[in-house]
Amino acid sequence: MQFGIDKKISFLFIISIIIMGTTLGSYFLWHEKKALLFEFDERAKALVNSFAASSEYPILFGNSEMLSVIGETAISQKDIIFCEIKDEQGEILFQAGTRQDSRHIKQYTVPILSERFGEETQEEMFLGAAKKETQKIGRISLIFSISSIEQRLDNVQHVTILIIILAILFTSIAITLLVRFMLARPINELLTGTKIIAQGNFDYHMPIKKNNDEIGQLSIAFDQMTTDLKSFKDKLVKSEKLAAASQIASEAAHEIKNPLSIIKAGLYYLKKIMEDEPKNVQDVLLQIDNAADRITFYLNDLLSFAKPIVLKIELVEVNKILEDSFKELPDEIFSGMKIIKNFAPDLPQIKCDPQRLKQVFINLIKNAAEAMGGKGELMVKSEDGPCITISDTGAGISEQYLQHIFDPFFTTKGKGTGLGLAICHRIIEAHKGEIKVTSKPGQGTTFIIKMRTGLESEF
Repeated sequence: MQFGIDKKISFLFIISIIIMGTTLGSYFLWHEKKALLFEFDERAKALVNSFAASSEYPILFGNSEMLSVIGETAISQKDIIFCEIKDEQGEILFQAGTRQDSRHIKQYTVPILSERFGEETQEEMFLGAAKKETQKIGRISLIFSISSIEQRLDNVQHVTILIIILAILFTSIAITLLVRFMLARPINELLTGTKIIAQGNFDYHMPIKKNNDEIGQLSIAFDQMTTDLKSFKDKLVKSEKLAAASQIASEAAHEIKNPLSIIKAGLYYLKKIMEDEPKNVQDVLLQIDNAADRITFYLNDLLSFAKPIVLKIELVEVNKILEDSFKELPDEIFSGMKIIKNFAPDLPQIKCDPQRLKQVFINLIKNAAEAMGGKGELMVKSEDGPCITISDTGAGISEQYLQHIFDPFFTTKGKGTGLGLAICHRIIEAHKGEIKVTSKPGQGTTFIIKMRTGLESEF
């Protein structure tokens, strides 16, 4: 049978309490016995000395009646069971009471002394300087029963043992409950949490109260570890997806590029040959040419995604790149909408690849314009940081799609490659910057790009 750590700790505490309780109880009983015996001994000595002093004159004057009164008085005292008074010759002057088992009695015998004066001068007697001497005229023996002391010690022992047992019982219960509540339950919750996390559920959070003790700190460490593992897993999955997508994109682009070149060349000659053909024939050729252009655009996206990002770093102004991005977009895509440019002046220059960064801005501005469908408000803002914000008032993106917005081949449009935002994300990461997106369905979408200044960035 295996015992959990809570049972082991409780068992050690209980053993410690039993040892400590037994030790303290034994010391208390020893001390109590010593105190009772000392008290008994002092009382007995005081009594026997008192009766010895009282017996002096009755012995000197041979007053047996008075000795009997003294002896009877002694017998009547608590715990005294025998009294014997003898003179100096050993003759018994008084005897009363009974002797008991020597194991339960204690005998006290003291001499009965009398003062006598030696020879002194008149002057010594007058000045009170006479020498006093004592003589032994008899002895008195008192036998005390210690049964009452033993009874008191037994009672104290029983009460002490009962108190120790109750204290150990209640303390053990309290410690068991405390250990179970403060240690066993949190440990079990940690164990359950680790099993859940081991199954791959990195969204699980430890339900333990975050306090300052070791278990609370361990819970925080587990949550942080789970967060780090989830982030690492997401990055690993994303890297694997990017690697697979890059390989597929590269192979697909090369497989399509050669036939497409032949088609484009054939269309060029067909247009030359059929310049005099009816309009419907020209329209068909135009449709084929537009389709080929769309395929070319798609291939360019595939090749851009498949190739590693190589930056050509220059020291440039962000506002100029934003202005150039607007100039390279056709005016008709902004038809019917309000354009707001809020560029902060005197922004510090940044180290970046201007063509790559322009590619990001063009893609985001074009997406924002297309999302509004010819109406609404498009705002592009630059501020210190530097930070670039591109916002639209289009249909927005739902929460379930927002977390996949930068995934390769993911798109919410009816047409498109799904690589534009993925490429933008790769370009910003290559610049050691950060790109985020926020959106509310029906209210619009905002992209936020944070770059580093020329002094901070190292490439």
